[in-house]
Amino acid sequence: MADLFEMFSDDNTRRVFETIADRKRADLRDLRVDLKLPEETAAEILSRLTDGGLVERIEGPLPDFNTYFLSAKGLAARRQTKALFSTR
Repeated sequence: MADLFEMFSDDNTRRVFETIADRKRADLRDLRVDLKLPEETAAEILSRLTDGGLVERIEGPLPDFNTYFLSAKGLAARRQTKALFSTR
């Protein structure tokens, strides 16, 4: 849980994760446009989430079209963190 807390203490990381969870899947282009993030920032966050096992990636023809969705670990993390970080 400490690792999750550290990862999600960054607002942008939490926003990307929550957006993927809410939409069930998202591509890099939509995330960076909708969340108004620079491409490098969005790509770095997605890489961290993927490396952490919270998000899985399906390769698209271009990086902008890579599709991201929550893994089983990500779904469990979403349940654990929803109450802690809920903005609603």
